[in-house]
Amino acid sequence: MMMLRVALAVGLVLVFLGGCLSDEGAGGPSGNPLPMDADVQSPSDCDFAGAIVDQHNHADASLHQAFCDMDLVGHTFMDEAAELGTLGGGFIDASLAGDWAFVSNWGPGRSLSIVDISNPSAPRHVSDFWAYPLLDATQAGVATHWDVSSFSDGNLVVLPSQVSAGLDQVGEGNEPSGGGLFLVNTEDKESPYLESFTPILDQDALVPVGVHNANALEVNGTRYVAASTANGITILLEVEGESGHRTLREVSRVAGMHDTTVQIHPITGQTIIYGAEGGGVVLTDISDPANPQVIVEYQDEQLVAYHQVVPSDVLIDGRHYTISATETQDAPIKFSILDTTDPTAPEYAGEWILPAPVTGAGGLYRFSPHNLDFDHGRIYIGHYHAGVWVIDVSSTERVAHPVTLGFYQPHRQEAFVPRTPLGADVPAVWAAIRHTDGHIYAVDVNTGLYVLDYTGLPSPLESATVYPTNLH
Repeated sequence: MMMLRVALAVGLVLVFLGGCLSDEGAGGPSGNPLPMDADVQSPSDCDFAGAIVDQHNHADASLHQAFCDMDLVGHTFMDEAAELGTLGGGFIDASLAGDWAFVSNWGPGRSLSIVDISNPSAPRHVSDFWAYPLLDATQAGVATHWDVSSFSDGNLVVLPSQVSAGLDQVGEGNEPSGGGLFLVNTEDKESPYLESFTPILDQDALVPVGVHNANALEVNGTRYVAASTANGITILLEVEGESGHRTLREVSRVAGMHDTTVQIHPITGQTIIYGAEGGGVVLTDISDPANPQVIVEYQDEQLVAYHQVVPSDVLIDGRHYTISATETQDAPIKFSILDTTDPTAPEYAGEWILPAPVTGAGGLYRFSPHNLDFDHGRIYIGHYHAGVWVIDVSSTERVAHPVTLGFYQPHRQEAFVPRTPLGADVPAVWAAIRHTDGHIYAVDVNTGLYVLDYTGLPSPLESATVYPTNLH
């Protein structure tokens, strides 16, 4: 590892990219234990402001090798088990369940990849699910799967499709043309298969047909799916039937226009769906999914609200916080942190923005934040072309003034970089998730699934009581 770090450091100097070497002997999933009450600070030897540069060849992986207090553990391009003719790339989001990662795909060909992560240093691509088999002349088509969500046992996966266009004939049985929800049986990880497809239509959405984001969740022992349309609403559907033949039945509709999150509130005990609508945050009680009740519609001139709303999985100094985030096309943008201890009366509590002074000129979502995870007082951000970032908010003081801890720029240069929604950018990180194994799993659109470690001090809240969200 030291030889690799030295080589990377030389490369960084040559290309004028900032960054730093990881501290020797640091703690983390694979390091020595460290005091939980240590005062975690931003590393002084890390040049966060120079971590990325604005004007450069964004497709040249050699120009994107900066990192600080983060190490690569493992990687897969998800081509080991691919069928003949499969094009690598177009990887989008991930859902984690035990020893398995489920990765959604974009574009023609496969729709879902299953990866064995029981050995994080050598993640193994096991199989794929195809909405439209690429080489099947009677079924070939294209689908866009911007999200994926597994139920906790890892045996049933919800795969949303924003747009699906195949050669099957619409209206005949349960054929998956148009957009909607695929229920994929993953009991046998080597042979996933479709149980059912549910078409979704929201006439008032930006894209009326299809689903942008879907969450698998359980309420009082019953399985549901919360399906959010593109700049529209969230539809709650109940899972019905026996394994192998399960279908979805709509039970209600609530606010939440893009990416929503569900959690049992640690103080009130309500099952709440956290979403955005009209530039504000909307919290809705779905303890009875068939009879949802709006708790609050929160607006604030400081607030950023559009893309994703994510509650913390632990209490921070006895308080509950929620992140409201958005994405942009040309420049970094902040996310907002709300105090939601009393869900009926949220209060603005803090914010964070990428510390690098870039404009993002030259491409779509160049340095925008995207999907994030709020885990044990830390925020793990998939930040598109800026890579993966780790932020500390483990106290009320740090919520008000978040501390940047580390970053990593995924930089594998695969032989084939496909046409994707983000072009040929390397990195182009869609999502970052911290798993229960302590590792960070990041999906890069063009180069696959990365397993990373944050190597600095562990969060002071690492042993805190966890109130899980549907993200875990």
